Amino acid sequence: MKPSKFNIISSSKESPNKILLYNTLHDHRILFDDPELNPQILFEKLKNNFSMSEKESDVVSQLKEMGLVLDDEVDEQALFDSWYHEKIRERTDVMQVTILPTMNCNLACDYCFENDVRENGIMKPEMISQTIDWMTQRLTNIRPRELHMTFFGGEPLLHPKAIREISKSMWSVCESLNIEMAFGMVTNGVLLTPEFVEELLPVGFRWIKITFDGDREAHDKKRIKHNREGTFDIIYDNLCKIAGKLKVSIGGNFDNDNYASMFSLVDRIRQSPFANDIVSARFKPIMKINPDIVSGRDGKVTSFCEVCSFNDPQINGILALQEKTRSTGLPVQKRPEIGPCEYHSRHSLTIGPDGSLYKCPAFVGVSHLAAGHVRDEKYNAQGETQVTMPKWDEDCESCAYLPNCCGGCRMNSVNKTGSLEVKSCEGNYLSRSIEDFMQQEIARLSEE
Repeated sequence: MKPSKFNIISSSKESPNKILLYNTLHDHRILFDDPELNPQILFEKLKNNFSMSEKESDVVSQLKEMGLVLDDEVDEQALFDSWYHEKIRERTDVMQVTILPTMNCNLACDYCFENDVRENGIMKPEMISQTIDWMTQRLTNIRPRELHMTFFGGEPLLHPKAIREISKSMWSVCESLNIEMAFGMVTNGVLLTPEFVEELLPVGFRWIKITFDGDREAHDKKRIKHNREGTFDIIYDNLCKIAGKLKVSIGGNFDNDNYASMFSLVDRIRQSPFANDIVSARFKPIMKINPDIVSGRDGKVTSFCEVCSFNDPQINGILALQEKTRSTGLPVQKRPEIGPCEYHSRHSLTIGPDGSLYKCPAFVGVSHLAAGHVRDEKYNAQGETQVTMPKWDEDCESCAYLPNCCGGCRMNSVNKTGSLEVKSCEGNYLSRSIEDFMQQEIARLSEE
């Protein structure tokens, strides 16, 4: 027998006798706190065919049932490929659609690369109808258990008509097909009103994602209106007005100028009237975008990616803010993962204002990466290629993090190299973030 190549082992920094075994493929977390049972020693005995105690043999049998130990002849890469094909690429239980009603935005954030490339773009009435028809047909054919929709932009609330028509129509369709539906939106929050929220709650409006780039002073230097006015108080007050109505994800972008302010932001939102609505709070560095890639866009979009390629100082910043957030009692991300994101799933798509289909929201406006159009029943050749092309190489197959990243962010690959076919390795980030995650899991499991 042999240990799974997706096993990761970490000892508690506080109590070295407590050891966590984490399997990235099956997402199993097992705490060892018996001095006679050490998973590292156990796996060495397996590899070398050494004799084991009765207690160790019993544990090995249990680990085998869970997929953390396998017979020698088992091809674990084939198991992973099957998992990826069935559970990720071809899954039909969930259909995920991101919709951009408009590429316009009411803010002019200094670091947003859209500022130089955005053109006016809004989903016209006939395209709203075609989008509804396309989604209805897909739901009828696929019959997923759930439909997840995200409205994105630009600023989606600049085109509330599209949000209303699409959400209400799809709610009706889903009711007729016995499909559960929920939707949310990524919004800057400036135009968010209690009236709009109340209107759409009955048709599946469940969450929003809001960005704060620091506390008031720092935020108001970055997330600004076109007349250079700040937006912190407007956004904060709007969230207070809808407290208790929606789940809220808090995001934030930092650089050297506003990093320190993110800590006071965490304290502020923890004391806010909407604190109990927050389901996650996550802060990341402002990333540099390849100007050659941006200048080649036709339709202009913002990056939807949550994680890109981080250097050590940026990772330090992420983890420090994560610890600050955790210490206040706000929820943080529980599983460390970069992917597999919606790009990998055949039935997860993004629809641009003109009806073009994309496998990733960050591709919107890059015409040669368009996967099709809502007027068409199937993917075009580019779309089918993106679904079926290899996402990782042979080096990745020996990496325990492969289930977490599946070759890394495709937009990051394009941004770095201009090609979708090059992997984007995030081993350094994953190594450090998973170690942090495992230390937290050891503490949690020790209390149970």
